[in-house]
Amino acid sequence: MPGPAEGRPEPSRLAQHAQCVACHPVQAEQWAGSAHAQAFTAATVQQALERESRAFCRGCHAPEADPRRPTSEAAAAVGVACISCHLVGGEILAGAEPVSDTPSPHPVRRDPAFSTARACASCHEFGFTDVHQRRRPQLMQSTVSEHRRSPYADVSCAQCHMPRHDGHRDHTFAASRDPAAVRGAVRIDARRPTGCAVELSLTPVGVGHAFPTGDLMRRIELRVSTPDGWERTRYLAKHWGGARPLGSLVRVLVADDRVGPGPEPRVVRFALPRSRCDQPVRWSARYQRVQEIPGDDEAAAVVAGEITLDTGTLRPLAPKPSP
Repeated sequence: MPGPAEGRPEPSRLAQHAQCVACHPVQAEQWAGSAHAQAFTAATVQQALERESRAFCRGCHAPEADPRRPTSEAAAAVGVACISCHLVGGEILAGAEPVSDTPSPHPVRRDPAFSTARACASCHEFGFTDVHQRRRPQLMQSTVSEHRRSPYADVSCAQCHMPRHDGHRDHTFAASRDPAAVRGAVRIDARRPTGCAVELSLTPVGVGHAFPTGDLMRRIELRVSTPDGWERTRYLAKHWGGARPLGSLVRVLVADDRVGPGPEPRVVRFALPRSRCDQPVRWSARYQRVQEIPGDDEAAAVVAGEITLDTGTLRPLAPKPSP
């Protein structure tokens, strides 16, 4: 199955990538606008690499370069390329079922596993590299494990992220940069069970993993406020704390209150001060990609991008009639 870079012969592979693009123009155009194509050149990736340039990170974000050396412009420009997923062990890899009866002009190794989550696992689930400093290992990204625990464990990643169009898989890889896909992943219901309380209920909709998933600092920001300036915020995320189990500071998972991966809704309750129980309450839910959290203050996070999931206003409850 595909995986991170391991010192591949870069010039010959990049020439093969150019052949893929020339012969598969529809898929190539879709891929060119995807996050895979910008896996190394995206501004947020470059900013992260400026702070912490590790071969471990470059292995997935520029898999057509040797991660032990500076990344060439050519390898950086293709990011996760056609060959990164389809050229494995010198063979062109594809799913078990052909999309047409037309014979392929080149040999193809058809593997049923390529149509499962195994095709994505090596780059979308991995542990922290400082495992020698930890009392027990922890996953930095856990999307594949979440998928196994979800109601959609038998549904491949490609069925949602690469739907078929005219018999071919869509190579735009709709995910966290696609507002429609993100908004469609959760249903949000807001209510006031009492005048002094607001409940936001987030129910996953056809999501085969936790929401959000992927990068360790992605989150959902929930905010409620009243017209006179009172405001409260809650983040649904993997919550990390600093620990020194063997002397060096490491990030340790202390809580995980994301939505899913099961079908049950995540219900968040906000209590209003009594002085504001008779005011309307504005609420919002936003999906956020976080670049950095200074220290342990989640409110001080540097947000690299966000998508508004939903907003609304809850009116005050009508007073009960006097007996």
